[in-house]
Amino acid sequence: SEETISPDNVPAWNDRKVLLQMLKPIAQAHRENARKFEAKGRFQETLNELAGALSLAMDDKEAGEVRNSIFKMVRRMPRPPEISKDARKRALRGEILLKEGDLEDAISEVKKAIRLAPFSAKLYFNTALIYGQLKNYPEAIRYIKIYLQAAPDAPNARAAEDQIIKWELLMERGK
Repeated sequence: SEETISPDNVPAWNDRKVLLQMLKPIAQAHRENARKFEAKGRFQETLNELAGALSLAMDDKEAGEVRNSIFKMVRRMPRPPEISKDARKRALRGEILLKEGDLEDAISEVKKAIRLAPFSAKLYFNTALIYGQLKNYPEAIRYIKIYLQAAPDAPNARAAEDQIIKWELLMERGK
């Protein structure tokens, strides 16, 4: 199963932190540009800037804040944003790999799609389900919670919440 990235298993972790710290002004510029675009009602440009800020997030807390801004923006839009061709391609590749039972490569493809379309609730949901099949329950729960943040009123929100409870039990039992 896929390991979670942490200082213990990534030799260049401190280098990554230094790099992200150096890029912090760029991330802040993305967020400021997003605010300016939002004030002008230019939603797609706002999403693009927020996606740039998300890619440079220092940690999970900052990433969560940026994602929350993305999801709020999507809810304000008159219609859902279009997923780019490349994001759609990655998502479809992930679906095919999942059907073929290649879960690791399916995760890789769907996560690439998320980087390209971080506003797509469906991508977080699919990622959670794949992690669940891999028995990587902490990541499955993390992604299903992001899905619920993105789509709190989704028809399957209750089922998603129930799935968290099931995965928590499986973690407790070591399965």
